[in-house]
Amino acid sequence: MGLGVHCKRQGRLKEAEEMYKLALERCEKANGRDTLTVDILNNLGNLYLSSGRLKKAMVSYQQALEKSKETFPHNHPLLFRTINHIGVCLLDQGRLDEAKSMLEQALEGRERTRPPDGLSTLETVHNLAQLHMRQGNVFKAESMFQRALNGREAKLPVNHILTLETVSDFGTFFGLQGKLPESENMFRRALKGFEQAFGHDHPSTLYAANKLGCLLLRRYKCHQVKNMFFRAQEEYEQASGPRRTWTFEMINNRDSLRADQGRLDEAEQILKWALEGFEKVLGPDHTSTLDTVNNLGILYADQGKLDEAEEMYQRALQGYETSFGSNHPLFRSLRRTLATLEDHIVA
Repeated sequence: MGLGVHCKRQGRLKEAEEMYKLALERCEKANGRDTLTVDILNNLGNLYLSSGRLKKAMVSYQQALEKSKETFPHNHPLLFRTINHIGVCLLDQGRLDEAKSMLEQALEGRERTRPPDGLSTLETVHNLAQLHMRQGNVFKAESMFQRALNGREAKLPVNHILTLETVSDFGTFFGLQGKLPESENMFRRALKGFEQAFGHDHPSTLYAANKLGCLLLRRYKCHQVKNMFFRAQEEYEQASGPRRTWTFEMINNRDSLRADQGRLDEAEQILKWALEGFEKVLGPDHTSTLDTVNNLGILYADQGKLDEAEEMYQRALQGYETSFGSNHPLFRSLRRTLATLEDHIVA
């Protein structure tokens, strides 16, 4: 199993899967230790989860849970570990109420049998923070993210993967709250840490790059709207006389827009990097690859590069249809976006 863990850390997911399956087969044939079997099933589930194969992940986790219940006492750490993983899988499937039930069960068990600042406890705290973020429970989400981050920073090295995962997800939380500078700071810290820890082409690095690229694009778009607002104010001043505060704000906004053009250029570089890496590591048709293609389409459209945008949208649309079908919201939304873009190109 150790080889499987090593391959997964290096982003070699296919090799890791083969190693886990081989270890599981050998363990079952030899009637090996139940703890090892449960460990392998959990690790195999984690691999499927990280590569987006949620149904396979759930099968592995359910097998681990059944084995745990047959073998271990009701307060065994491996039981709560598996319950926690099932909660995460349910969360990724969008089954939020079921996920909450499992994660709260895991947290209660881990807090009862482990220190409140133990790493296993903090893992479930982090996962519950993600759940509350998805449900819009802002105060609970922020409190739990902060608890997880403080605990992991106290227990682990600065660039440990668990710390960086909390930093990255905290950045997502800030972005949802409209706190874009705070979000950018978190994403930059996560990207730097993942790149130092794993290298340029590791999936964790690429996901962090994609997040930062999207955030920079979002900041650019926000400033576009802000610029339209200040332009209206400027026209009003020409007709009605200046207002000092507005004048200062407009000067500041022009400086912000110059800086923001730099963000847009950086966003393009980062998204291209993420796309190249995802294509190499996950393949051209993986959903993460397609999401990055779509994001590049958005960026090119904002830059006025309509032909490049159309090419990206077409590719993403074809991939979404293959992966999700023509009735999926992502496919339908992108089809409308592409139709609008094509109208602009024709015009």
